[in-house]
Amino acid sequence: MKQLFLITLVLSVSTSLAQELVIKNMNIFQNEIKLSNSEIKEKLATDVNALENYKASKTKSTVGGLVLGFGLGFVLADAVIGGNAYNYKFPGTPTFIGLGAIAVSIPILSGREKLLKKSIETYNLNSKTKLDNTENNLELNILSNNNCVGFQLNF
Repeated sequence: MKQLFLITLVLSVSTSLAQELVIKNMNIFQNEIKLSNSEIKEKLATDVNALENYKASKTKSTVGGLVLGFGLGFVLADAVIGGNAYNYKFPGTPTFIGLGAIAVSIPILSGREKLLKKSIETYNLNSKTKLDNTENNLELNILSNNNCVGFQLNF
């Protein structure tokens, strides 16, 4: 029974420390399970640089999406007004404002994937180095007193 407990303990500790985060289609997975935004922030809280890059990626995604939606809205609104009005010159001012907003959103959205990948790579690299450091700190002590003998496992 003690051997089974010890084997289970060692395996659970080694598998819990060796979990990597993986990016697939701008979603982050751990052991083939998709993580929510709050779970990702909890995991990245141990690494300040990874968390900053992750937050910057999410901010770029939000701002770029808003600017893109703003631009598409202006272009579509001008097209609808141009199609329904009798004396309206179609490529009007709202179309050009919308095209400008769409052009501005492209560079904003382009850097978000790079920041997300950098964040996850930083976290995985630091978690591997922490795993290497914890392997060296593993201690097994035998304790005894007048009543019993026991083991103490420090990691």
